[in-house]
Amino acid sequence: MRPDIVLLDLLLRGEDGWDVVRKMRVGNSPAKIIIFPHFEERFIGPASKNFGCSGYVSKGQASEELIEALRTVLGGFFTPRSVSLETANRA
Repeated sequence: MRPDIVLLDLLLRGEDGWDVVRKMRVGNSPAKIIIFPHFEERFIGPASKNFGCSGYVSKGQASEELIEALRTVLGGFFTPRSVSLETANRA
């Protein structure tokens, strides 16, 4: 399977979501990864960028944000409107 985009929760049974991202990157997967957590934490945006993800959207955000993220990641990193760019760009 070679998906174009992966929506990835960080809380998986038996495996950490960040480990999945790491494995995908080591395996040279071309898929764009959007972190899709149940919770909103300030570290998720910077961590997503550091891990080479294309963005993140909390499951608690509006479905319009998810649709926008899916459209946007094909051209760059997605930051939800509810998060300041300053917070998202911190590494």
